Amino acid sequence: MVFLKKAQAAVEVLSYGSFFLLIFVVAVAIFFQMQSQELSRSEYAYAQQTAYQFADQIQIAFVAGSGFWEVVRIPPELLGKNYNFVVSRSYGQQAINETGFVYVNWGNGKSVSAPTVTTSYEVSPVSSGQIYYGTNNFVEINNTAGCVNISNSEGTIIFARVYLC
Repeated sequence: MVFLKKAQAAVEVLSYGSFFLLIFVVAVAIFFQMQSQELSRSEYAYAQQTAYQFADQIQIAFVAGSGFWEVVRIPPELLGKNYNFVVSRSYGQQAINETGFVYVNWGNGKSVSAPTVTTSYEVSPVSSGQIYYGTNNFVEINNTAGCVNISNSEGTIIFARVYLC
């Protein structure tokens, strides 16, 4: 009889221990999921901030007029990840609103945008490898460019890589 009581006590201790271990594992899993979601939110927020800052620099160059130029330092990484800017002019219905866009693209198809002016964009020939000019008047800027010279030449915004910044 004593043996059965000890066995029952051992089974109860093991079942309580298993129950509390299960609760602990579930709590840890919920914590890591919440942490992952917060990291994703901060990543999007930082990318959005980066897009708006770059769009503001383009608008400043456009409003300042012909002859303006400024060297803009771009972050080397987006929270440890490579990214690129795509500066695009709107077409069709959006062009009536005079809104172009600066996109920040990173990861597996993640992207945020910020509005900027609709104007012509060009790339300086010395910028090969870091800044590309695509069809449909868009410019792609790799995050490894480091610094970018943004200038205004008679209403056309010109992007050029700066090697020393």
